[in-house]
Amino acid sequence: MEDPYKYFKIEASEIMINLTKSLLGLDKKPDDQNLIKEIFRYAHTLKGASKVVRLPQISKLAHKMEDLLSTFRDQRKIASHDDITLLLDASTVMNNMVEAVKKGKPDNIVDCEAILKKLEKRDNILLNKEKEETPNQENPSLNECSENVSITSVDNIQENSSTSSDSSSISETIRISLDSMTKLTNLSNEILINNLRLKNLSENLWRFTRHLRKDIFLKNSNKQNLNEDYYKKLEQVVNEIEQGVNRDSFYSAEMNDIIMNTRLIAVINYAYYFEKAIRDLCVETGQKVDFMMQGSDLLLDRSVLEHIKEPIYHILRNGVIHGIESITERIDKGKNPSGYVVLKFKKIDEFIHISCMDDGRGLNPKKIKELSLKKKLIDQKTCDEISDENALYLILKSGFSSASNLTELAGRGVGMDIVKSKIVELGGNLNIDSKVDQYTKFTITLPLIMNIFDVFLISVSGHKLLLPVNKVVTTQILKENEIFFETGKRIILYNDSPISILNLSDILGLDTEKNIRNKKLKVIILKDNLGMVGLVVDDLLGKKTVLLRKLEGSLKNINFVNFAAILENGDPAFVLDISDIFEKIKGLKESLPFEEAPERPSPSILVVDDSLTTRSLIKGILEGEGYKVQLAQSAEDALALIEKMRFDLILTDVEMPGINGFELSHKIRQGKSHKDTPIVILTSLPSDSDKRRGISVGANAYIVKGSFEQQSFLETIESFVYI
Repeated sequence: MEDPYKYFKIEASEIMINLTKSLLGLDKKPDDQNLIKEIFRYAHTLKGASKVVRLPQISKLAHKMEDLLSTFRDQRKIASHDDITLLLDASTVMNNMVEAVKKGKPDNIVDCEAILKKLEKRDNILLNKEKEETPNQENPSLNECSENVSITSVDNIQENSSTSSDSSSISETIRISLDSMTKLTNLSNEILINNLRLKNLSENLWRFTRHLRKDIFLKNSNKQNLNEDYYKKLEQVVNEIEQGVNRDSFYSAEMNDIIMNTRLIAVINYAYYFEKAIRDLCVETGQKVDFMMQGSDLLLDRSVLEHIKEPIYHILRNGVIHGIESITERIDKGKNPSGYVVLKFKKIDEFIHISCMDDGRGLNPKKIKELSLKKKLIDQKTCDEISDENALYLILKSGFSSASNLTELAGRGVGMDIVKSKIVELGGNLNIDSKVDQYTKFTITLPLIMNIFDVFLISVSGHKLLLPVNKVVTTQILKENEIFFETGKRIILYNDSPISILNLSDILGLDTEKNIRNKKLKVIILKDNLGMVGLVVDDLLGKKTVLLRKLEGSLKNINFVNFAAILENGDPAFVLDISDIFEKIKGLKESLPFEEAPERPSPSILVVDDSLTTRSLIKGILEGEGYKVQLAQSAEDALALIEKMRFDLILTDVEMPGINGFELSHKIRQGKSHKDTPIVILTSLPSDSDKRRGISVGANAYIVKGSFEQQSFLETIESFVYI
């Protein structure tokens, strides 16, 4: 069945954007009659459209907005700041109702009675004042209205209104959903990646023919004419392949350019969203803020703006609530009573830089450290050692809040951590700069195109992995005498500054034997908000351009990974999450590759579960923490492995074909080799009787899958084995 709101959702979305833009414009020019008529027309069109698809609440609210607007339209009154605030509040409620319809939940439309009463009350006040001023004059509203719009009935209004302002653009544009555009863009990008594969094949074939020609001529000089004829045909085929590849490359590039251009939109189209956010906050806080937007003529991918607008909103919101001082406080500091907030968009190479700056009280590193320590986000040692510059980034930790009162405005201990997560998810970076009582500046750096990304390919313990190029400082190949030791840490000098180096394989929990025996180290130096670090890898394979793919299913839970990509040869590779790596580095003791002392082996864990998904998920989690993991899909397989190998812990499901987990635990405890080995049961059986049975057969811990939480799970494992 076709969606009855299919066209309403498209039309209503456009109307709401234009309605909000026009109201913000009216706030600056309250006597602009053209704007008033424009706003009236938007409300009027939405009223009719919502009636057609039987959405009475939207229609009723649009009608009440019309009533109030008609007073201003008829030039009897100039809309005050409070009037426009009321209309903007009404547009916000209406937009929420439209969003409910767009999400397929028209029955969940929010209650609008409160805003309806406010609109009606304000309209009555204006009309009563008008009657007092002109007691003998009839209400000319309908007469004047008829001079501008021919109104015969509510049903006819909607039919006639759509032909006035939009008819010229409808024939020139085609509406395509963002989802369809994303799929089309991905298809185009896939063609580009496939073209690289074809080029690689063509080059390999050329090399093959040259080598083969040389070999055969040397061994069969008397068959030269036959060989020459053979190679002419072969070269002709190769040449045709190459020409086809070049044509495909040209057409793919053209297709990609056309599609990308259709996705481009000027930043100015989103200005209303940020401007309204600042205005709403000023109304609620009573502050005065001048909002400026720079680089608004820049053209960006629509999906980039859609994904980043919420993080920008949160940063702007914090700037007004936490940054800009009260009018009195600003005057006492010798500042302008009005604060300013600047939102700037700038393109640099293949990245977009978005900065949000306010001239408020700034971020105080000392207070941030004290609060972080109080909330146990850092320990005393970190608090003493962290620099003021790096302390600013503590506000990105989950649970950090500097608000003295937890209100709707001041937040509830969440916010900037979500902003950071979203930016990292988009393949970007967030930088913070601030000076107390002067300014705070957040700078977001994002790739111009969301899916295509420049990466650096490395090899570690037999795995090909990818690192974002914007995090790579340089690469080096180091000899043993170029590495220094300081308090047990390996150090190299880069630009005369010491940088720690670590084995990436240690961080990822992979085999380190190869690195230990190398006398030359291949190092890639990375940067993050916390500084720089050198990572030792097996091979440096160079820069690549790849199409990023989101991880699905159990792969989403793999540590240190946030995307995947397909390489030119068709092999898959994971893109490493640099933030996760730096977090792990903070608590990781550096290994010394040139010392021959054996390292303590990682604990070995046997995972027993008949579900492939569960086995793979648990394996990924445990290996990400450095454990060695062996898998068994049945209790029978597990018993066979126990006879051959030694395990430090056994993790088992209960409900399995054949011998179940309870019986397996009992058999293990009856045997000799693992009678004292910790057993952890991970099952979907939640009852107390099942838990008691698990403990009675010798299990050391019982975890219910329905309430599985990764951190507590790992803490349970660590309580029985120690790395």
